[in-house]
Amino acid sequence: MDAGGIPVNPHLLRAGAVVAVTAACVVAVSSACSVLGGDLRVGDCFDAGPVLDGGTGVRTSSCSGQHDAEVVGIVPVPGDTREQAVLDEIVAEECEEAFEEYVGAAAWDSMFRLRALVPSEEAWQNESDRVVICFAWTAELGPIDYSVRDVRA
Repeated sequence: MDAGGIPVNPHLLRAGAVVAVTAACVVAVSSACSVLGGDLRVGDCFDAGPVLDGGTGVRTSSCSGQHDAEVVGIVPVPGDTREQAVLDEIVAEECEEAFEEYVGAAAWDSMFRLRALVPSEEAWQNESDRVVICFAWTAELGPIDYSVRDVRA
């Protein structure tokens, strides 16, 4: 799979796919906003479909509105080089830990799926975007209208 010309590792651990995100925030009159991955915060809800389908941005929304993903953790990427092994390790260890703390269930035992957004080559040039965004994804459940925080499922 490819996300806007950026290679994506579709076989990243049992946690699932990792995708790269780059897009500018477009502030509108609505409560939704297209954002850079680095602009997401823990607890933000969004529609992951476009980025999982190869898009380059996400659209945030209220967690009480329809969404299929929620940020459960943000992990800074150490060092000055964007190494796949480091990104894989962050997802395998720190994202899984963040998921369990936020959702209240281990990623492999949850009704939600753990996914991660990693910095693209382009985003890596901006030091503030050198983070991995860990998120819970509803997958087959489809859109939900509640937060996954402490659902314990």
